[in-house]
Formats: sequence, C-alpha cells, structure tokens
Amino acid sequence: MPSSVPYRSFATRMATPCIVAPVSLDPLPGALVVAVPGEAALSLVDRLLGGDGRPSPIRVPTDLEMLLIADFLQLLLVPLTEAFEPVVAIRPSLTAIESNPALLRVIPAGDMTLVLPQVVAFPGSPMPETLLSLCYPVTTLRAAFELVGAGAVSEPPVELPFAAGMSSQLAHVDVDFSVHLRPSPVPAGDIVASGSATCSASTTRPTSRPSAPSAASICSRARWARAPGTSGSA
Repeated sequence: MPSSVPYRSFATRMATPCIVAPVSLDPLPGALVVAVPGEAALSLVDRLLGGDGRPSPIRVPTDLEMLLIADFLQLLLVPLTEAFEPVVAIRPSLTAIESNPALLRVIPAGDMTLVLPQVVAFPGSPMPETLLSLCYPVTTLRAAFELVGAGAVSEPPVELPFAAGMSSQLAHVDVDFSVHLRPSPVPAGDIVASGSATCSASTTRPTSRPSAPSAASICSRARWARAPGTSGSA
C-alpha cells in the first residue's frame, strides 16, 4: 500500500544490502529513489546471466552485477515518462546506484516522501516476484500538481465540429427560396388528344423553316405548337 513517511524512515527500514538508485525527473525538482531488496537483485542478476533466478544467499553485489542491475532499472524510465506525460514531458535518467541506502543522500532526511510499492513478476520462471519501491519526494509531486492546476486554467475552450457549429447558426438565418421550372415544348397533337383547357394563342414570327412548327407559351398550364403565321384560339 502507498505510504507517506519521512525519507529517514524509508531509508532505515530497508535491509542492507539493498539496491537504491536515484532517478532525476527533469524538469521537475528533486529525484525519485528506486529501491530493490538485495535478495531480489541477486536473483535478477542470475536470471539475466542465463540462470533460473532462484534465490541466493544475501551478499553485496559485485561491480559487474551492479552494472547489470542498473541496465535492468533503465527499463523503468519509459513507463515513468508515460506516467507523467499527461502533466509534463519529463526526461528521466538514472544518476547513480548504491548497495547501501545510508550512502545515498539525494533527499533530505526530514523531507516527506510518498512510497509506492511495485510488484515485478517473471511468468514461467521459478524466480519469485520482486517488490520495487518508488520513493517520490513530496516537493517533486507538489511541483507536478502545480502544473496540473496551471493547465486547467489555460485550457482552451472545446470547439464544436464544423457541421454542428454551422447547423446551430443557420437555424436562425432567413433564406430566400424560389423554384424555377424549365420550359418543356409539347406537340399540339398531344394537347388536343389530352383534352387540354382552351388557352389564348400568341402569334409567333416565322422561322427560317416555314413548315416547321414553333413553340409558344399560351398559359401557365401548357405549351402548344402551331404553324407560323396563324392566330386564334385552340
């Protein structure tokens, strides 16, 4: 379970040897401290060297083993970056690694910290689950919370999609609407056959082809064709 304790309490309750590694969280102030129990660290080294990761007697890791453990802890930097991404773009880096917590003084002893335990499992291996502890200084978390608050104030308003925005505006706009019908010539024989109503005829000028019928508008209901030069009613 997460716990809030002074860094002094966090350092003293860890058994020695215990792997501790500070991780800077630039541009946030302070540093995160990652702690790995000594027994789990040796099992991890055995697994990395091709063994099955079975527990081994407690001892201080060698310099070569410390390098292997540091390489493994580098894998934590990507998840850390993703965890802070919604708040701030951090550039985490492993700055040191020690086997004695008393030698690590990146956080003042009296400063409050938030300790988050993380379980690392290795499926298909007899290696037991490894419990990592992430110790965050409260000052670092406070700086992150201030960024969250500042972002909430300056957050731009949500814009409606173009179609939805136009629809809401056009609902109150007057639009002139009219319909124009295209004239359609109808042969006079079709009008006679259909028993169309009597309409006044209009005289048309002769065309270059006297024998060809010409179309004339006679009313709003119909059009009829007649020979050039005639007049009267149909």
